[in-house]
Amino acid sequence: MKVVDRAEARQKSSKTILEILKVIPDNYYAELVRWFYMLAHDEKHSRRHMALEVLGGLLAEDQRNFQEKLKRNDHLLSSHKYLFGLIVSRCVDAAVMVRSKALQTLAETITKPVTSDQDEVGDGTEVDFIRLLQDPEADVSEFNPLPSFEGLLELLRERAMDESVFARKYALQALENILKFPGLSESLLLEIVAVLADHCRDPSVLIRKQMVQSLTEVMNNHPDNVYILNRWVDGVMPLVLEMEQKAAEKILESIWALLIENLIAKKVCLPWKIMAAINQLKMTKYLSRACDLWSKEAKWRPGLVQVLNILDIQIREDGDNNNNVGHNWTWLLMAQISSHVPIPDPQHILDFFIDAVRHPAGVGRFALLQMLNVLKASLTKLDRQSRRSLETDLLTMVEHFAMPEELIATAVDILTILSKLETGSEMKKYQTLLESWAQGIIEVDSEIYHQDLRLF
Repeated sequence: MKVVDRAEARQKSSKTILEILKVIPDNYYAELVRWFYMLAHDEKHSRRHMALEVLGGLLAEDQRNFQEKLKRNDHLLSSHKYLFGLIVSRCVDAAVMVRSKALQTLAETITKPVTSDQDEVGDGTEVDFIRLLQDPEADVSEFNPLPSFEGLLELLRERAMDESVFARKYALQALENILKFPGLSESLLLEIVAVLADHCRDPSVLIRKQMVQSLTEVMNNHPDNVYILNRWVDGVMPLVLEMEQKAAEKILESIWALLIENLIAKKVCLPWKIMAAINQLKMTKYLSRACDLWSKEAKWRPGLVQVLNILDIQIREDGDNNNNVGHNWTWLLMAQISSHVPIPDPQHILDFFIDAVRHPAGVGRFALLQMLNVLKASLTKLDRQSRRSLETDLLTMVEHFAMPEELIATAVDILTILSKLETGSEMKKYQTLLESWAQGIIEVDSEIYHQDLRLF
């Protein structure tokens, strides 16, 4: 076993060994497999690593069909059941490279349940392979090497917190593969999703990138699960601040796929659920950052008009159906987009806002605030007459408190921007105009205030 301790050399040697094992007689085959079991417990970590390379290769192949029963039932050691048990036992090896290899093999193996026979699942009793192999009289068939399902999950959760990045990577990959098991209970599904979501904050960019991809896949497979939706938003959205470029691109692609591509495909159910969760979990600043990065990548150019048209249609449909909830998320998304990419023609939005604020039935305050935010970001796209009309309407509503108090601050911001657009770079004219309408608001408000005092 004088193999150079390098990945390429180990892979080449193990491939040669596996080819030789295919052509030797059953009794020699069983003896060699038993010897590799012993080697997997050698004091030198490089030898343990090599043994796992070979045994993992056997686990990936079809089981050998022995022509006769061997002494001590040694032929069982080459079965997938015993190979799997040995690999699981090495996942807690003291050497990082050995347990990482064991976890990698485990992750590659767990693409389906270990066995369909419930009686074959382990009872949680740990098998001492060293003692079993050293006892010449021990019958292999008397031991069940498989861990219990709960024990396997506990092992993977522990290894997901390993100090080694690669050990964590493969442990989490194994958990991801368990999610693909048919008939997985919802409680177990949510438990594994929680582990994956927690690792969105992993110190390693490799793990964070892997978790975004995994959670997005789970989200696509379970779009109606509120818990998974919230964990996806809570785990993935803050990662738009990721500094590593490749990881940041992958994160933005995942958000774009679930939110914008579904909108373009007119599958609005999931996007509105995501927008609701973003608002509830106070993640709008991360959505704003994502919209900003998409604008810098020119990602909006081919699809902006299409997205806006879909949002416009959705707004009208929600209005016709008195769907306040859909209204809210439509306007919230449009407000986030317009803060980085001005709406090409916001005239219809202005008309919609004026009509909504004068006849507020069916339109909530949240939607009205988002309409104002859209207008605030797109004022330069309005013609001069429309801007003056908007200024007059807002002044009247602010002076007489004819709009909800939540909108007043944004309305005043808009009035300030309109004054700047009217006067251009002439600061004195800007200051004069600003003082003129601000003084009018203060005078009217003071008069209303004194009238209210006299009532007491």
